[in-house]
Amino acid sequence: DAAVRSSPQPQAARELSTLSRSALVGLQESSEQLTALEQHAEEITFQLDCSAITPGQARTELAQLETKANRLESEGLDSVRTSELSSGQAQARGEKKDQLARLEALFNRLEKSILFLQHKQWNLVAHRASPLDLQMYESGLKLVRSSRMSFCPSVCPCAPQADTALRSSRQPQAARALSTVSRAALVGLQQSSEQLTALEQRAEEIAFQLDCSTITPGQARTELAQLETKANRLETEGLDAVRTSELQSGQAQAKSQKKDQLARLEALFNRLEGLFKRIKSLDSGG
Repeated sequence: DAAVRSSPQPQAARELSTLSRSALVGLQESSEQLTALEQHAEEITFQLDCSAITPGQARTELAQLETKANRLESEGLDSVRTSELSSGQAQARGEKKDQLARLEALFNRLEKSILFLQHKQWNLVAHRASPLDLQMYESGLKLVRSSRMSFCPSVCPCAPQADTALRSSRQPQAARALSTVSRAALVGLQQSSEQLTALEQRAEEIAFQLDCSTITPGQARTELAQLETKANRLETEGLDAVRTSELQSGQAQAKSQKKDQLARLEALFNRLEGLFKRIKSLDSGG
């Protein structure tokens, strides 16, 4: 068992490989860069709240911040192939997952703020908003900052027709044609999802056969090790190869699907780990 399951040993119990150390250093650096982006987003919000910058200046800075966040995702996190690691795999996976979640929260924050500022500025210029409208705008902006609320036309009632023009670049994916790159990425994600489903089902079949004693613990261990190898290959050759930060029209859809499959993969790895521990217990007569 020790030979087959050398990779899942506790990180503190063995020396990290050069590749793993390099990956963890890279993740530490990307975490520091992400923290700087998060802090800058808060600074822009504070400056806007204090009227130290105009809505137009804030929108420009937020757009630049979004570009930096996309670059960090593409050149930083996406380049860390955790499935290729051995000694530091679990630690790197945990840190990468945490940073991807922080990035998603940052993108949501930036998008909602930019959309609200676009809508606000359009109404102020084109419709000479009334004092009541201005009060509603300020209340809506505070909601965006405090609760990460979804964009709602009722916050900006004086020109609902402007929403279509202002949000043309971010309208729902189904409402506009996907680029060739986006279509290819989504097709690849569909294929990886089907392969992942097959792996999940096979893991449960092996667990059932082990329960029914139709296979020996040794046979189960061998099959699970092969299944783990396939899962690692799916992660590195399938999911890690999809660079969602490089997409345009299908970015949100691809990000969502990739995030879901990464979560399923993590659950599968945990399931396999539990089965390996169970087999070890059976081998020892437990």
